[in-house]
Amino acid sequence: MKFVTYISIACLCYANQASGQTGQKIIIKKNDTLSNLLWNLEITPLYGKKGKILKIINLNPYLKKRSKGGHLVRPGDVINLGEYVTIESTNNFEIAQVNSEIQKTRTISSENTLSESPEKEYALGLTQTFHAYEVIEKNGEKGTIASGLTPGIFLEANFLDSSRSKLKFKLAYQYLSLLKAKDYELKDKNFLMTSLGADYSYRITPNSFLNFAVNSHEHLFFAKGNSPRIEVYKTSLRSFQFGFSGKWEIDNRHVIQPILSYSHYLGSSNQGFSFEKGYGLEVKLRLNKSQSFFIEPFYSNYKLEGNQRSYSWDQIGIGFGKEF
Repeated sequence: MKFVTYISIACLCYANQASGQTGQKIIIKKNDTLSNLLWNLEITPLYGKKGKILKIINLNPYLKKRSKGGHLVRPGDVINLGEYVTIESTNNFEIAQVNSEIQKTRTISSENTLSESPEKEYALGLTQTFHAYEVIEKNGEKGTIASGLTPGIFLEANFLDSSRSKLKFKLAYQYLSLLKAKDYELKDKNFLMTSLGADYSYRITPNSFLNFAVNSHEHLFFAKGNSPRIEVYKTSLRSFQFGFSGKWEIDNRHVIQPILSYSHYLGSSNQGFSFEKGYGLEVKLRLNKSQSFFIEPFYSNYKLEGNQRSYSWDQIGIGFGKEF
């Protein structure tokens, strides 16, 4: 059976060479998707400005019409990958090398121009966020402080983007302005907030990742001063974060990336506040368009528990920017 398979592969490759169409060929089977096939063949990264899906579409002009909507590939399609290799079965990925011999392997030749070494990618964006803080004293007394629309800017840098792993660094600034209230007077109202983080992602399926991060964020804390004045303190908190994310291509021009993360804060103590433990939940949904521009709504809730009081705050906002 394998002999017959190899003979058919060789014939197909010979026909391609005779017609001037040389290149790696994938014969699409039922339930195949282009992203899954490329991921299994370690032709990555899949998405983004340098994504291999876009390069494959450029090598196969008839796919450009399909990229406007519907499924990119269909059973029976023969997809050109740009080398002298034909893949007869997507179940075991039998690969025939046509030059002097036919051999079985899962690794694409190092000469494959589509398997170029990962390059650094960056994203620059802006955010608009609302913040709501709640302080709960041990005697049950509560107080709520809110911010106005908070502008921010962030920079992301990807220093590792292999078929399995991603390493991303993020630097962000926000200019936060607290709103006035009738029952209290704030000593300070305007703050420049800084956050810095490193996020490592490990691919567990073609479209899903496990995420691990270490972050340092500046947060605000509140304490009663001379009534009705409220003292406001800004300090840096460190946290560990883990979660799940996904990445799905809709029609080649649009990519959706949901992210769900849990944060664990290390205990800290400073003037006006102290806490022993803290935790948070964050939800994001990044939508990429044309492999470059993106929009990202998000929501997060954090809680810190201390001896004298506990803190809770919510953030809801939207980010938008460009990858390059």
